[in-house]
Amino acid sequence: MTIRDDANVIIQESIKAVLPQAAVVKALEKKDFPGSVTVIAIGKAAWNMAYAAREKLGDKIKRGIIITKYDHSKGPIKGFEIIEAGHPVPDENSVMGATKVLEMVTNLNESDDVLFLVSGGGSALFEKPMEGVELEDIMDVTN
Repeated sequence: MTIRDDANVIIQESIKAVLPQAAVVKALEKKDFPGSVTVIAIGKAAWNMAYAAREKLGDKIKRGIIITKYDHSKGPIKGFEIIEAGHPVPDENSVMGATKVLEMVTNLNESDDVLFLVSGGGSALFEKPMEGVELEDIMDVTN
């Protein structure tokens, strides 16, 4: 092998180690969820993180929601609702997704577990304007 080959191997392995799926799998390795799990994944890597959680936790996941950037979903994941929304400028789907998440966790109790997965872009994709602030105001400021 040449030094260039060695460098390429190091680069590829480094990239694999920080991919969202690998990070989620690593984070869940030593976690125990005695009951069912609700998964909330927001951000540009939300689909990838939710997919990894489904692979790792299987049917322990009772339900889940993914809020990601338009065209970042890679298809259905069992038990998950997928919402695509505006990034970097939030839109109506950003607010709708945040509202659905809040509804999803409203009636949970102390025996319920929530796995909250956040990646870059989450602040635009997950918006709930406070009273007196309009979405259009947030959009204008972001622009």
